[in-house]
Amino acid sequence: MTQAPRSRWWRRWPSFRRDRDLITVAIERGADAGGCAVCWVLEARERRSLWILLREHVLDPGTRGDWNRTLGFCARHTSALCATATGMGQLPGVAILFGDTAREVARRVGAGARLHVWRDCLECGREAQSEAAHLRRLAQQLGDAAWTERWAPKLRLCVRHAASIMRTGMRTGVRARPTIPLAEHLREIAVIGGGHDARSLRRTLATLQAASLGFESPSGVPALPLWGCGVCDAETTAVTDEGRRLFQDGGTPDGTLCRRHASLLLARSAVTPAQLAAHYAAALQAAVGALEERRTKRSAVLPTACPLCDFVEAHAGELAASGAPDSEAALCLRHFEVALERPAASGGAFRAAHIEALRALSDELGELHRKSSWDARDEPKGTEQTSWIRAAHYLGYDARALPLTR
Repeated sequence: MTQAPRSRWWRRWPSFRRDRDLITVAIERGADAGGCAVCWVLEARERRSLWILLREHVLDPGTRGDWNRTLGFCARHTSALCATATGMGQLPGVAILFGDTAREVARRVGAGARLHVWRDCLECGREAQSEAAHLRRLAQQLGDAAWTERWAPKLRLCVRHAASIMRTGMRTGVRARPTIPLAEHLREIAVIGGGHDARSLRRTLATLQAASLGFESPSGVPALPLWGCGVCDAETTAVTDEGRRLFQDGGTPDGTLCRRHASLLLARSAVTPAQLAAHYAAALQAAVGALEERRTKRSAVLPTACPLCDFVEAHAGELAASGAPDSEAALCLRHFEVALERPAASGGAFRAAHIEALRALSDELGELHRKSSWDARDEPKGTEQTSWIRAAHYLGYDARALPLTR
């Protein structure tokens, strides 16, 4: 068999031409994929990063040291980690990482140290660096007339990333006006009614959410028995009531509902799919108008803030006070840190109860790891998975708010 000359290898791999680096190639692949090109790059980077963590680095002492230092990931990346582990069949890896977190929290609480929950999520930091690098390169490429002529017709950006490009000051690139992805769906919203099937409505909602919000990791984690944080339960009830109030009498709230709260309202029947679709259509139209206004007026505000997220932040103190259970050991990690600041938590009984619960969770995870093989076919099923899902909820991921793209 004749082998191709080594000096001509580049002809078989046109992506490695000298005028295109890997960042530019990734942006072009995102443009070909449809939707927001930058969000596509971030989603691919996150999937690759979490896959490598679970497959290759979960037993690395340095990786586990960084994990313990930051007490794991934020809620969004915890849910993405759970989804990745479920797809890969890597439950032992999740059990190891979550067990480390439970032991580290118990150690800090026992020593009287501060927790600093979610102050430094490793994946958030990597994602921010990648996002900044790709936005800088995209702004540079939009200033290249030849590149813009070829790729501008395909290029789609979500509202947030389109605004970021405009803020770079590369006005020559803005002339191409990166379009909002799949904006033709706005016309479909006008005819949405009760006769449309729920699956079609959910697909349309997912499209509009992607256009308004950009990338947000979905998760396939099932809603099995969870940690049972009383404050989380109170927060969920209050948010559902507030969402029902915002949409009553055919109204629509200002801003743009985040995916988590939108799916929560749907699951609780606080809003219909048609109402939610109309809300996203109005928010997207307002965002397009704000982007146009930003060409001449930098103070234009994009309607991307979630009103229910703002509600939770504004009423955090009330929710914590009303939702505190009789046994405060049943608090999730985020609300446990808040509870530690209260005078009532200064006694040793409160800390001891939480430490005991953490050690029990750590033992469950250790048992799961010992029973599991690294071969996905031998991993525990059904109720034996409950411990790591409870651990995920303890770390801040609420499996009750399932994604719309499920």
